[in-house]
Order: sequence, then C-alpha cells, then structure tokens
Amino acid sequence: MSPVDWIAAVAAAGSCAAALFSWRSARTSHRVSEMNLLHSFLSEYGSGPMKDALRTLRNWHADNGSNFASSWIQDLENNDSRAVQVDSARRIVRSYYVNAYKMHSTGYCSKEFVRAVADNAGYTIFAEIVTHLDIANDPKISTAPYIFFHKLFLDRERHLLPPRPTSGA
Repeated sequence: MSPVDWIAAVAAAGSCAAALFSWRSARTSHRVSEMNLLHSFLSEYGSGPMKDALRTLRNWHADNGSNFASSWIQDLENNDSRAVQVDSARRIVRSYYVNAYKMHSTGYCSKEFVRAVADNAGYTIFAEIVTHLDIANDPKISTAPYIFFHKLFLDRERHLLPPRPTSGA
C-alpha cells in the first residue's frame, strides 16, 4: 500500500469517526431538547392554575352528574360565574393536552414523549370531562386530538374518575 493509500484510509477513517460523533452529538442535542420540553410540560402540569383547573372541572362533573356538559352550556349562556370558571378551566386543561398532540402531529416529538406528558391523573379529566365540554361548546370541533389520545391509551384500563373525596372522614 502506497503512502497516498494510507493517507486516504486514515482520512476515510477520520471522516467516519467525525460522522459518528456528529450523529451522536445531534442525537444528544435532540434528547436534551426533548428533556427541556418535557420539563416545561411537567412544570405546567404541576402549576397552581392547572391544579385549580382540574379541581374545578372535577367538582363541576361531580355536582352535575351525567348532564354536566348540557348544564354547563346552559349556565354559560346565562353568564353564570361558576360556568365561566369551568370554561377557563376547560381551556387550561385542553390547551395542555392539545399542545402535546400538536407537537406530535407536526413531527416535533414522539408518541412516547406525548405519553410521558399525558399519562397522569389529569388525563382522565381531559378524556371524560373536557372532551364532552368541548364538543358541547362546538359540535364541529376537530376530534383529532381526542381520537389520538384515546388510541394512545387503549392499552390502559378505561379511565374512570375516582370518587370525590369526602371531608371529615
């Protein structure tokens, strides 16, 4: 093998090593970005406004039974202050889950990422309360996010709201 062949072989090996390290660097950078995004989502989920929104929706559902969505629409049309609070809570919770869906549907994150973001107690409220309120509010609303999450969690047990805690027990 001539010296030129050795130089070409060393250059090729160096190029392969550089490509490998570049790929690993890009992969690490992607993972760090996803980690930061996950932290952002989980911080939002753990925030006071989200906690209050989930509680507001859960209480509305418990107080109004199976006709919670139609009661809400009727009270909202009458500008009832509690119904307005429920609307704000619905928007907060909906935004959290729909934003995660949009991140996935536009290719910015994986299904596993969305599962990590959405696999929490609030998902039950999103699936069983917010979905119905959204459809009652706008029957023509895109159901794509709701269908996506339903399919994502098909492997889990059906989400049932846990019983409302009683005081003084």
